Amino acid sequence: MIPWFGGDYADIYDEIVFGPPPGTWKFIGGVEIDGALEYKLDTQQGPKRDGAKHSYQGYLPAKFSIGIQLATQDDLVQFGQLLEQLRPKPGKTIPPPIEVHHPWLDLYGLNQVLVPKLPFPKRIAPQLFRVTLNCLEYFAAVKDAGKVAAGPRPAFSTVFTPGAKPIVVTPQTHPRPSKTNTKPR
Repeated sequence: MIPWFGGDYADIYDEIVFGPPPGTWKFIGGVEIDGALEYKLDTQQGPKRDGAKHSYQGYLPAKFSIGIQLATQDDLVQFGQLLEQLRPKPGKTIPPPIEVHHPWLDLYGLNQVLVPKLPFPKRIAPQLFRVTLNCLEYFAAVKDAGKVAAGPRPAFSTVFTPGAKPIVVTPQTHPRPSKTNTKPR
């Protein structure tokens, strides 16, 4: 469960931890996370028809960025140590994935990442730098994309109150027209 904003939990959204818990490298302040989860669809639309048929083609590894601020000498030292883990060595294999923990990433289950692009920190103010790590979700093994579940799917489902049951609204089914000629004479 993810803690709600404010109160005693306000600071946890402004820190990120790399490495296994309790974490090897911790950055506090100015944390920004941007990206989205995505899956592949093959959309086929017939000629002179409304709508389209969608075929699920599998889940794509999430691509997202983590922005961190480097404000203190300790931040710079930790970033240098983290960089040693992330940077590929010439002639060697791909660097291993690294654990990352932040409330948003924990909510989405994105805790093992590869960092294929390592940009240089940018100066944003005197003695303040910002670096954005471009991350890719790591999969230990490739899995087959399942099949789409059969049957009617809810048109809308949401939870407004923690612990409350979701409100599900299903599409209305309309009777099919009669096969007999029912035109007026």
